[in-house]
Amino acid sequence: NIFMKTLWIIILYIFVLLVWTVIWFFCAPTLAHDVITWYGKVEWNDSVGKVYNDISYWPGELNKFDLYVPAKKWQNSNKLIVYIHQGGYVGWDKSEDKNLLQNYASRWYVAAWVNYTVRNKSYPDATVTEMSEEIKQSIPVIKAEAEKLGYKLDMMAVAGASAWGNLAMIFAYRDAETSPIPVKLVFQFVWPVSLDPVDWLWDDGSYKSDEEAKKAIDFLKLFSPDEITVEMMRNGTYKEKIKNISPHELITEKSPPTLAVYGLEDKVVPYNTSGPYLFPALEKNKIPFEYVLFPKSGHALNRDKEQSDIMWKKLTEYLEKYLN
Repeated sequence: NIFMKTLWIIILYIFVLLVWTVIWFFCAPTLAHDVITWYGKVEWNDSVGKVYNDISYWPGELNKFDLYVPAKKWQNSNKLIVYIHQGGYVGWDKSEDKNLLQNYASRWYVAAWVNYTVRNKSYPDATVTEMSEEIKQSIPVIKAEAEKLGYKLDMMAVAGASAWGNLAMIFAYRDAETSPIPVKLVFQFVWPVSLDPVDWLWDDGSYKSDEEAKKAIDFLKLFSPDEITVEMMRNGTYKEKIKNISPHELITEKSPPTLAVYGLEDKVVPYNTSGPYLFPALEKNKIPFEYVLFPKSGHALNRDKEQSDIMWKKLTEYLEKYLN
């Protein structure tokens, strides 16, 4: 009868719902979480290392870093790995990816995770130009704090994924010569290289209408605090306003070796905004570099297991080669 059929449908619905809840609870981290976040998880305790949280390096509310140090000093203990947190310049926090820092401390590296001022309701005018300056200011303080703990840092790698990868590149290619710790390596995951609106807004760059030009100007406000006019968009002089934070424009013969990773199905940071700009610039300046491409993956790099294994193996090789 109708009552029994309805009852069985309800029971079936509840059963399916429960099954999917169980699958999601146990499998979601593996299926959907960024492989970077879950890489190299170690059992973290005092015998492995120690973390010093929220050390201020600049007056801003978000200008803090966490410092991870190994419990025992070994040959890597005077080497620093700096990670800059992700979040599209508008969010996230250094605490989200602590597995990575714990992993490197367990391998006797000193590691630091840096927060910076993100563009949000509290700081609606924050720009990448200003964020990059904050990252620059963090390095001397990281060095000083490490020395207080007995770790005398003599070389470093700087790294990041997504937006923080862009900031890592800016520091490695623009600020390395003035860094108090020599920069020997930069590695990144799915970071943007080109900041040109042409590559992101899919227009032809002519800006014939004021509406098109103003849309591009609004996009550029995330990157540069300088005034950009419609006329500058049309004559191309706006490019000078982002040149100092465009990684491929900053590469020279003195830039550090680079390891890069991209997902070819990435819709957040499309490959065409990165690889075609980065790799020719590195090659032109004879900088050692390699890249790992994930053909099936998007921004999370979670659909190519074999490539993920290659990526982490290659990163270990680069650290051993250039940070030792």
